[in-house]
Amino acid sequence: MAVLAPARPLNWDVRHRLQLRIISGTALILCAATSAVQIMGYTSTAFSALCLLLAPAWLLTRPARSELIFVGVAAVGFLAFVLSFTVNRLPYLDQRILQWPCFALYFIGIAVLAAGSLDRVFALTAGIAIGTCGYFLTAGIPELAQFSFAAYWKYAFAPWITVLAMFVLVALNASRTAQAGLLLCFAVISLSLNYRSHALTCIGAATVLLVARYGGQWSRLARSVGGAAVVLGFAWLMPVIARSGIGGQALADKVEMQESIGAPALLAGRTEPPLSLTAIAEKPWLGWGSANQISPDVFARAEDLALQWGFDPSVDLYYQWHLPNGDTSLHSNLLNAWAEGGVGAALLPFALLIGAVLMIVRHDRFGEWAGLAVVLATQACWDLLFSPASYNTLSTFAVLAVACATIHRPGLGTVTATDRDPTTVEAR
Repeated sequence: MAVLAPARPLNWDVRHRLQLRIISGTALILCAATSAVQIMGYTSTAFSALCLLLAPAWLLTRPARSELIFVGVAAVGFLAFVLSFTVNRLPYLDQRILQWPCFALYFIGIAVLAAGSLDRVFALTAGIAIGTCGYFLTAGIPELAQFSFAAYWKYAFAPWITVLAMFVLVALNASRTAQAGLLLCFAVISLSLNYRSHALTCIGAATVLLVARYGGQWSRLARSVGGAAVVLGFAWLMPVIARSGIGGQALADKVEMQESIGAPALLAGRTEPPLSLTAIAEKPWLGWGSANQISPDVFARAEDLALQWGFDPSVDLYYQWHLPNGDTSLHSNLLNAWAEGGVGAALLPFALLIGAVLMIVRHDRFGEWAGLAVVLATQACWDLLFSPASYNTLSTFAVLAVACATIHRPGLGTVTATDRDPTTVEAR
């Protein structure tokens, strides 16, 4: 991108293209920032309404197979939820039914706006980040009785500020080493504020960038194994750091609490997977419609499974598996979709997870945007496996899907930035 610091004098034609690029990028950021305006829950925003207006234009294009895959599995997921709600006799006007059509709407609108340009894809990503921060600044976090910077950092701002910071670094033509350094700084901040998952995703993204930068002579397999070893090593070291008190008392207390529960490290301290997997095993094809429909005998079998996995028998898992409002919590976008809508509803999260992994493995195809692509993909992997749906989750997943589809268009090779050329960097 390097739009702010060209290395050579620009002639009139290049300056004109640079101005157009800045104007179009700003316009795209403003369009996506309309996601700050909530229409319905976590599914619909003003940006989704804009995408609805753009949807007919997508029909006039020739979508690539990679684009059709994401739209297709979203359609299958929608039908799966409709069937699940029919079988379980639940009302159809529910966000669970609407979430995958809303994803498809976001995907189509973003694909039209991006028009195959990674510059535009990530400008829209920055706009969504601004919109999300704007939403939380205005709507707040209802669960909090009073303002807490640590809580807002954890539940509202951290991933989005990371995206914005990485976007700015690309605009400044910062090296991948500098981008990795910034991610490590965010990891330290999040660790000190008791946000371990964000610290881990930042460490993971930074490791990918550093291994790619300084391990170029290694094979892809060696880089992958080395990067995974670093991330797993830090994941093992994190509880040790927490118990030492270096990261603050809140972090130490949280780690001690999770260790007292006995949840395996592979589950990232989550207590919900035994319930999710038991519910899926009971109704794998059509699901429960809503996690609140899960029967008491499934809860009992899930508790037995948790004990087999080493959970502390004295822990009240039934309490752990419910939110303060009484709703059942499965705390995973992927497992939640499967448990509630059946296997068909889980196809889109699976496709997104595969797409995120491919983006990490093939991040060099993103050229100068590799750092931001890796950040987006690592955060998506965590959210799909270990986080529930939240505000602007769907639009972020849609951006990830469009980015993944863009680098896998037939006939397109590695995406590289021209030598500080301010013209748009297209997938080619």
